[in-house]
Amino acid sequence: MIKYIIFDWGNTLGIKGARKNELWRQRPCKRLLRQLYLNPGVEELLEHLKRKGYGMGIITNSRLTTAENIHFLQALGLDHYFTIVLSSGDPSICKKACPEIFNLVMQNLNVKPHECVYIGDNYKKDIIGSKRVGMHAVYVTNNRVNPYIFVSKKNRALEDLQINNVKDLINYF
Repeated sequence: MIKYIIFDWGNTLGIKGARKNELWRQRPCKRLLRQLYLNPGVEELLEHLKRKGYGMGIITNSRLTTAENIHFLQALGLDHYFTIVLSSGDPSICKKACPEIFNLVMQNLNVKPHECVYIGDNYKKDIIGSKRVGMHAVYVTNNRVNPYIFVSKKNRALEDLQINNVKDLINYF
């Protein structure tokens, strides 16, 4: 039984590279920030998953620290959705796809790998990384024509589910 859904941020929940403009630090209107930083359908997805009783978290390879990522989510008014946020921007935390970052999240949540699903758009870092520790994995292709173009044949189709957009998750959870 899935208890936690852990997301990648860039290009999965959020628009890739958008945090670099740092407008969020000035804390303008949350609605404006959500338009600038979120992929379409993310708010509805998070609300749907919360109503269904799933715990949620984020693991991100970001230049921002975990604390800065939490402030970013607070600025968008989304922090209440996430039980845990972990960023490789912290000096002591490795980048995805190393197993330690996934194991650290599971340890902090006190869950087993089969109780978690990781959702991301980078096959090597997100899918292979999460599968390596025993998590379920959902690959968000973002409508790529050939999503496996840079993936070796032995590592293809490791994901449990492949979707075009993160908002498609509403149909599965």
